[in-house]
Amino acid sequence: MDVTIMCQVCNHPNDMLTPVCVSDNCGDALPGYDKKIKILLRRLEQFNKALAAGGGVADNSDATSLVADLRRKLEATQQRATELKHELETLKEALADASAHRRGTLAHVGSSSDMDAERKRLAEERKEIDMMRRLFTSLQTIPYIDLSQFRFQKALPGGGNFDLQVGLFDGKRTVLKKLVRNGLGDDVIEHFKSSISLMAKLDGGGGTVVTLYGASGLGQASPMMYMEHMERGDLRTFLHTTSPSAVSWKTRLEIALNVSKAIAKMHSLDLIHRDLSSYHVLLNERNVAKVTGFSSAREKDLEQMMTNGVGDFRWAAPETMNGSGNYSETVDIYALGLLLIELDTHAVPYSSYKDKQGRSLGDFMLMEIIRKAVPGQTTITHAFASAPLWYQDLALRCVSLDPNARPSAVDVVAELQKQLREGSYDNVRSIRRLQKPPPVLNAKISVVRAKNLLDTQAFGVQDPYCRLSLGGRLAKTKVHDNGGCDPKWSQTFPFNNVHPIDMILEINIMNKNLLFDGQIGKVTVPLEETLEKIDAENVYVGWSPVYSRGEMKGHVLLRFEYEGSVASWLEAYAAEMSLFHGVEGHVRDIRQDEVVMKKVTEIFLPRLKDIASAVANVAGKAA
Repeated sequence: MDVTIMCQVCNHPNDMLTPVCVSDNCGDALPGYDKKIKILLRRLEQFNKALAAGGGVADNSDATSLVADLRRKLEATQQRATELKHELETLKEALADASAHRRGTLAHVGSSSDMDAERKRLAEERKEIDMMRRLFTSLQTIPYIDLSQFRFQKALPGGGNFDLQVGLFDGKRTVLKKLVRNGLGDDVIEHFKSSISLMAKLDGGGGTVVTLYGASGLGQASPMMYMEHMERGDLRTFLHTTSPSAVSWKTRLEIALNVSKAIAKMHSLDLIHRDLSSYHVLLNERNVAKVTGFSSAREKDLEQMMTNGVGDFRWAAPETMNGSGNYSETVDIYALGLLLIELDTHAVPYSSYKDKQGRSLGDFMLMEIIRKAVPGQTTITHAFASAPLWYQDLALRCVSLDPNARPSAVDVVAELQKQLREGSYDNVRSIRRLQKPPPVLNAKISVVRAKNLLDTQAFGVQDPYCRLSLGGRLAKTKVHDNGGCDPKWSQTFPFNNVHPIDMILEINIMNKNLLFDGQIGKVTVPLEETLEKIDAENVYVGWSPVYSRGEMKGHVLLRFEYEGSVASWLEAYAAEMSLFHGVEGHVRDIRQDEVVMKKVTEIFLPRLKDIASAVANVAGKAA
């Protein structure tokens, strides 16, 4: 008997227990468990009738077992629906209380200073309500896992408010994380739910973030989360218990690369970690690193000021310690730089700082030194052990005291990928560096306008502008005063000698009053994606999604125009890559390069040649 279910969008057959279509580029929701049970029961009925008519005996054990499993899933779903209903009622009550409080407060507002204070209070109130709405929406999408589906094996050392257990779920080693006791404050519970929501948004980060399998109790005061088990624990313990000579530089670079990719993923969604450290990097049995520790991570608040004490101060950027200024992506980059140094020395940050007696500085004295550090001074220095010069330079740029001088996570990823692919490390010696193709390809990137952006204003209209970054080069649009959620810029910026395979365009959409209103959203466009869409004039115009606080919110219209022959550039790139692999391929991992080369030779070049042929045919007919 057929126990699959067809997707109504793409007609792909799916396992009956699958919640969404597994077909590539589909992912449409499949019917709920109640409807699946009805479908199976009807199939069973027809199956039995057919067998009876043919004189056979039905063996329905598999189908009956599947129906029973679906019934259990249905019961779990109904329980989840009850939890969500409770969560919705709680949210409605909070909104009603906020509305009543607003009416009562406005009745007593008098002077202009009172109005300013009330404006700020209402902005904070709106921010909190918006965050609650986003949290509620996000939690609804997280798979429900009943505690009975988790088979306990052992307890893990916990900490603070949490209890950790290792067990089996769905045949996978899984970690159960739950609040250690009842009676905790609402802020602790909501914070935990927010971290669950954030992990769900990151969805494993392409293998760089610890994967969330599901959760339960999200509508109650005792939420639980089920996540991927990382066998070797945190990076800090690994470095402390392992001799530097026992860890290859290839392993260190791969760890650094995965952490950088995780941070780049977060930043592309307009999210910041805020508490990155070696304690929040976990390793599996193959030393693959994945980022965790999202209890302090937070969606970028509209007016989120620096919070003293968030995160371990040894990995904190100096600007976070004086209680002024907005959190931005650069605080994660500072922590990433310290982590790069840590991978070299195996020591916690600032371990080289000693007092007059040669003893390590106490936390209070060290915190004061970091807090008082300002750009242009050499108050803070960093020691290295065996790191190559390029690595030292990258780490020092990340820990610059000037936040604006720090590279983006995308830039860090690009440099680490380049060195892993071409550089010298361990017993690998770079015989041939990968050369940029002789044909020069320039790009003109136009930021035309945006639509349906996040509204960051409780009162008034926002004044958006864009900061562009491509390959370390920066540009900035004019400010559209009162542009609101649908600003227009219509500005073009030249970027010379671009690499359309490796480079990624980043656009931070900002409000003019950064200190008060912060970032509106983030756009990330790999140039490689435009190669699949350019026309005969080497031009692509299209809308790119804007992410705000982890959610897609609006779009920006961009125009890419390449000057030079894209086809010639790609042909030269393919030839150079082939030569490079011939010399270096036997000592390096070139699997990712092979994926890119397949795209170049089987997708990009044939498409461009087809376009050129079509244009030539049209021109011939016109002649």
